[in-house]
Amino acid sequence: MSQVIRGSEGLIAILVALSLVALAACLIYIYWTIHTHKLIADALRRVSRVLCCLSMFEVLALILQPSSFDETRLNLIPGRDLFASTDIQTALVNLIGNVAMFIPFGFFGPECSTRLRKPASLLILGLGISSSAEMVQYIFHLGRSADVTDVLLNTVGVLLGGLLNWIIVRPVSARLVRLQE
Repeated sequence: MSQVIRGSEGLIAILVALSLVALAACLIYIYWTIHTHKLIADALRRVSRVLCCLSMFEVLALILQPSSFDETRLNLIPGRDLFASTDIQTALVNLIGNVAMFIPFGFFGPECSTRLRKPASLLILGLGISSSAEMVQYIFHLGRSADVTDVLLNTVGVLLGGLLNWIIVRPVSARLVRLQE
């Protein structure tokens, strides 16, 4: 993860800029929806779908970015690469980056589909997306390690996003629906 961040500052800057533009467009859409008295819940669902798709593109861009390593490795021992790192900064970037990168799926997922409102569904989503990403890295020999620790950290990120959704979005959505009635 840290090799990608150090080696592709331009790509990350572009992704951040695109994210900010998409977020601004979503906020404008919500503002327009509120002032034209459209269904707010429907608007939030649409915005969530856009932001979830944007998150998927960002994850794809990061995992498909080739590394400077010549070999692709497979690590099936949880925490081996994370705890074997002699550089604490690299370990922290790996830990925080892998969790943070998948928070949007858990945060926006329940707003995209009511099936994703259960923790078990979010767990399956996190394991599925993350396992797929690691398999792509291994199969296409991108010079990156396919790591079970990444799968676990990404899944924690999805579950953390789901928790944030439950704490922040659901009460706000319920209040907006009540105000609209």
